[in-house]
Amino acid sequence: MRDHTFRVLEYYSLLEHLSRYASSPLGRDKCLSLRPLINKVDIEKEHKLVSEMRLLQQVKGVFSFNGVVPIDSFIARSGIEDYFLEPEDLLHIQVLIDNAESAIVRIRENRDICPELNRIVSNIRACGQVSREIKKAINPYAKINDNASPALRKIREHKIRLRRSISKRLEEILLRIKGGNKANDGVISLRDGRYVISIRTDNKGSFKGIIHDYSHTRARCFFEPMEVIEENNELAKLSHQEREEEISILKRLTSHVHEHGEHIKTHQSLIALLDGLRARALFGERIKGVSPVFNDNDMVKLKGARHPILTLIYDEGKGPVPLDIVFGRDKRLMIISGPNRGGKTVTLKTIGLISLMAQAGIPVPVEEGSSICIFRDIMAEIGDEQSLSAGLSTFSAHMMHLKDMIDNATKESLIIIDEPGFGTDPDEGASLAMAILDKLMEKGGLIVVSTHFNSIKSYGILKKNTVNASMGFDDKTKRPTFSLRYGTTGTSYAYEIAGNCGIGEKIIQRAKGYIDKDEVRLNGLIEKLNRIIEEAEYQKAQALKIKNKYIDALKKASKRIIELEKRKRKEIDEIKNRYQEILVNAKSEIRDIINEFKQKGSVRIDAVREKYNSMMDQLNIMLPESSKEAKQVIIKDLKEGQKVRHKKTGKSGEILLLDKTHSKAVLSAGNIKIMVPLDEIEPFYEDQRKSGHGEYVNIITSHGMKWKELNVVGLRVEEAIDRVEKEIDRAILNGTSGIRIIHGHGTGRLRKAIREYLRNSSYVRSISGADPFSGGDAVTIVELE
Repeated sequence: MRDHTFRVLEYYSLLEHLSRYASSPLGRDKCLSLRPLINKVDIEKEHKLVSEMRLLQQVKGVFSFNGVVPIDSFIARSGIEDYFLEPEDLLHIQVLIDNAESAIVRIRENRDICPELNRIVSNIRACGQVSREIKKAINPYAKINDNASPALRKIREHKIRLRRSISKRLEEILLRIKGGNKANDGVISLRDGRYVISIRTDNKGSFKGIIHDYSHTRARCFFEPMEVIEENNELAKLSHQEREEEISILKRLTSHVHEHGEHIKTHQSLIALLDGLRARALFGERIKGVSPVFNDNDMVKLKGARHPILTLIYDEGKGPVPLDIVFGRDKRLMIISGPNRGGKTVTLKTIGLISLMAQAGIPVPVEEGSSICIFRDIMAEIGDEQSLSAGLSTFSAHMMHLKDMIDNATKESLIIIDEPGFGTDPDEGASLAMAILDKLMEKGGLIVVSTHFNSIKSYGILKKNTVNASMGFDDKTKRPTFSLRYGTTGTSYAYEIAGNCGIGEKIIQRAKGYIDKDEVRLNGLIEKLNRIIEEAEYQKAQALKIKNKYIDALKKASKRIIELEKRKRKEIDEIKNRYQEILVNAKSEIRDIINEFKQKGSVRIDAVREKYNSMMDQLNIMLPESSKEAKQVIIKDLKEGQKVRHKKTGKSGEILLLDKTHSKAVLSAGNIKIMVPLDEIEPFYEDQRKSGHGEYVNIITSHGMKWKELNVVGLRVEEAIDRVEKEIDRAILNGTSGIRIIHGHGTGRLRKAIREYLRNSSYVRSISGADPFSGGDAVTIVELE
C-alpha cells in the first residue's frame, strides 16, 4: 500500500501512539513496523494472538520487558576472533534471556487460554545455561565476581593482603614524618595503581623515594617511599594478572554467547513479538477495541465506529460520536455530504484508518458484530496538497492522485476521496469528479467520497449502486451533531456556520443575495426531503417498538400455552392412570361376582348394581367438572329435528329419533341414517348463543374481535374464581380477545372477588363494567393481553 495513503490517513501517527504501550525498544520497533496484511488467514491469526495476549494479561497480569535492549550487535561481535564482550554487554544478553525464558514459562503454564502463543514458544530452545553462567561471573553492577574462576579469587585475595601491608608501611612512614602527631599533614592515596603518600614539597628531601605528581599549587607532592616500591611493583603485577584473568573469563562467556547466538536471537525475536502483542492488547483495552469479522462479500459494516486517534486523545464521554457505517456489495459508492466542520473528513479517515488497523492485526474501536472485507489496496486522497518542487498547484496535485487511483484501482481496492474536483471552477470540478467516479466504479472496488457539490449529490441519487449519507446538523443550535444519516443528502449550512464564527448578519444577508435562485430551491428541496426522511425514520422506529411489543406478548402467550399443554398432558396422564386403576379394580370385582355365581349358582342383582354404580361414580369424579356439566346440559337440551354435529366424523345432520333413556339418537346426514350415542353429538349453530351457569358462548364483535361470555350467577366465590381462571386459560389457547363475565348484582361480593382476582392476573390487560344497556355493573368486561 502507498506511503501517501498512510500519511493522509494518519496511520504513522497511530503507530506512534501504539508504540507507547510497548515496554522495550524491541516492542516499540515492532509496533512501528506493522503494516496491513492481505491474506485472511494471516490477518485472523494476528487478531487471535492479540486476543490471547489480552486474555492472558487480564488473568495473569501485564507482561513487562523493561530493561531489554537489542543485542544483534553483541551477537555479531561475539564471533570476532580474540574479541570479548564487556560485562555491560553480557548483562544485556542475560536480561534478555531471563525475560524471554520467564515469558515462555508463563505461556506454557497457561496454554489452555493461549494455544496459539503456546505453539509459537513450544519449539524455542532454552538458553538458561548461558544466563546462569553470566550471572555467576558478573554481578548486577557489571563487575566480575571473585568466584568467576579459582585463579581470579586467588589473585584478588593476594592483592587484598598486599594492599593491607603497603598501607601499614605507609602509615608508619607518615607517623615518622609527623613526629608521632597524627594531626600533622600527610595522607595515603593512589597514583597510577601505586600507593603513595601526600607530603609537603619542602619535606621531599627528608627520605628516599619517587615523586609521582604535584598538587595544583605544587605545595604538596605525591611521594612513593623506597620502602614500598617492591610491594607496589608486586601489586602492579597482580593487577595485570587480574586483568588477564578477567579477559579470559569474558572471552569464555563471549564464546558461549556466540555458540548460542542464533537461539539468543530467537529469544530476542520472541520478546519483540510478545512486547508488540502486549502493546496492541493494552491499546485495544484503552480504545475499547475489538477484532472485527472479516467477510468475503465486499461489505463494510462498522457498528459504533470511532476515530482511533480521537478516541485516544479525548477522555471517555468526550470522544468522537460513534457512527454506524454500512456500504458495499450492491452499494459500492457512498457519498457523504453535510455541513462544514460536520465530521465528513473525520468519517472518511475513520473508515480508512480502521481498515488499515484491522488488516494489521490491531483492535479497532467498533462494537462487537462489526464486519469488514479485506482490501488488497487502500488509496486515499484527503486534504489539499501542493507540490511546489514539481510546480504543481493544489488542483494539479489532486488530479495526479486521482489519476494514480484510476490507473491502479481493482475490484479489491478501497478508494477514499475528500471533496473530489475541488480547487477549480465548481461546475468543471464537479463534472470531472463524476466522470472519475464513473471510471472508478467500472473498476469494481468500494468507494467513499465527501462533497459539497449539489451535482454530485444528485449523481448519488440517480445511481442505483450508490448510497447517499449526510452528517447531521441541529437546526435549533445551528451546530453539527456529527451523526451519520443514510438515504439523505445534506447542505453545507455555510451561512449558519459563518454566523457562529462571527461573520456579521448584514454580510450573510448580502451573500444570500448573490446565490443562484436554482441553488436556493435545490437546497430547500434537500432540506424538505431530509425532514420527510426523518419523519419516516421516526415512524419506522415507532413501528419497530410496536412490533417488539407484539413479539414480547407472543412469546409470553407461547410460554403460557406451553405451560398449559404440560399441565394438560400431566392431568391426562393422571386420569389415564386412575382410569386404569379403576378398570383393574372393576375386573377384579366382576371376577369375584362370577366366582360367587359359580359357587352359589345365583347372585344378588342389587349387589351387582351397587358395584356398577360405585365404579361409574369413580369414573365421573375423574372427569373435569366443566366436561361433565357440559355433557349433561347438551343431552338435556337435545330434541328431535334439531341440527347437530357428529364429533367423530365432523358431519352435521338432524335428529330423526331421540331415545334419552338409552342415550341414543338416529341422525339423518344427507341420504344416510345412523344411530349414535348421545355423547358423540353436539348442537350445531352458525353462531352459538346458549348460556347457563358456568357456561360460555362465542361472541363476534362488530370489529371482528373474538370474545367469550361466561355466566357464573349463583355460584360460590371459590367456584366462580375457578371457572374464571380456567376460562382465561382456554381463551389464551384459542386466541380469544376478551371475556364477558356475567355475575349479577346480588350483594356485590362475587363481583368484588372476581375483579380483585382479575387485577392480579398477568394475562389481563384491562377490566371494566358493561354499559348500562348491556348489564352495567352486573357484568365485567375483561380484555386479555
